Amino acid sequence: IEISDDDPGEKWDCESFLSTYSTLYNHPRTITDPPRRKKIAINPRTGVPIDHTVEGLTKRALAEHDHQASYDNEPAQVDTQTLITSMSAISIRPVGETPEERRYRKKALKELRRERRIERKLNRVAFKDEKKRLEKVNMNNRYNKKLSLV
Repeated sequence: IEISDDDPGEKWDCESFLSTYSTLYNHPRTITDPPRRKKIAINPRTGVPIDHTVEGLTKRALAEHDHQASYDNEPAQVDTQTLITSMSAISIRPVGETPEERRYRKKALKELRRERRIERKLNRVAFKDEKKRLEKVNMNNRYNKKLSLV
């Protein structure tokens, strides 16, 4: 019986085989930096973030707000439900609703939507005015800095 040592597999010498014990759990690789968050770009004139997406209100946040408001016993807070939860409560049709109740419910829903539209418009105008005011203040500050340097 002849044993040939012409095996094309890996050849191990004593030192290499012994080093597997120490490097069995050592898996070298390049160290990378953890991914960085994207910086929020700020408009240099206004100081307002540019194209920054802000998470809107979620159902969970509204529910937590309502839950927290129910525990607050402050007399100043008369309405503990948010507008969204009251709108959703009105918009759901109860079983066995009469036509008169339906008209009343629809009318109340339309009124809430109208109030919300007015509120949104007032907020838009207020934010637009505030943005203009900030731009004027920043322009004046820059102009005053230039004058003080001269």
